[in-house]
Amino acid sequence: MNPQSVILGIVQGITEFLPVSSSGHLILIPEIFNWNDQGMAFDVVVHLGTLVAIIFAFRQKIAKMLKAIIGQGRGQEKQSRLSGLIILSIIPAALAGYLFNDYIEANFRSKTVVVVSLIFWAIVLWLADRRFTHTRRHTKTSSSVTIPQTITVALSQAIALIPGTSRSGITMSAGLFSKMDRSTAVEFSFLISIPIIALAGLWELFILFKTGFNGVEIGGLITGFIASALSGFVAIKFLLSFVKRWGFGLFVFYRIALGALILILL
Repeated sequence: MNPQSVILGIVQGITEFLPVSSSGHLILIPEIFNWNDQGMAFDVVVHLGTLVAIIFAFRQKIAKMLKAIIGQGRGQEKQSRLSGLIILSIIPAALAGYLFNDYIEANFRSKTVVVVSLIFWAIVLWLADRRFTHTRRHTKTSSSVTIPQTITVALSQAIALIPGTSRSGITMSAGLFSKMDRSTAVEFSFLISIPIIALAGLWELFILFKTGFNGVEIGGLITGFIASALSGFVAIKFLLSFVKRWGFGLFVFYRIALGALILILL
């Protein structure tokens, strides 16, 4: 078993869903242990691992939406509407990725950008959580999310292309600002991540097929996939339970501490 593949798989699985930034961790940990880049193939399988995690975690809700789409099951209207909102949420991030991904990769993938993003968006998350505590009326289920709320969250998801932002963190912040309750903001963030993670994984897989699989270590890919899937599932369940009672304060503190640590060490 390759310890590097296991650790990076676990890190990817956890940080994909907790609002703490996967890019910040994937910069810091290889630097600390002096590890080489695992390569494109590893990125593909750990993304697919997190996709498996979120599909399994929400398998019942996904099944209901699929049944509603084909005209079966209860609550068809609400479930079909939720499916439409998830599809709507893809558009801003997909367009931003198509238009700006290469530019961002060339100009924003630096430790400085990651540190600034970690701290800045931590403050935004803190403000969003405070707004939640001072707002009386909230959207309490993902099937009750409105189109304006969906657009707000979807636009924020496009900003997550900037390293250090955290896709889950910024979409949860947007959900809180748009008057979702904590659980709904988390669940809706997870649900709209399914097509985005799937599209990103397929795109990376397409590039991998173009560039070839030379030198790929199959054992490392398998362990990375399993580690990211298991840790991702645990992270989803943990966050859904944790924020109901404690909110996002712990993650705000952690992001600021992580940014400071990267700044000091690197």
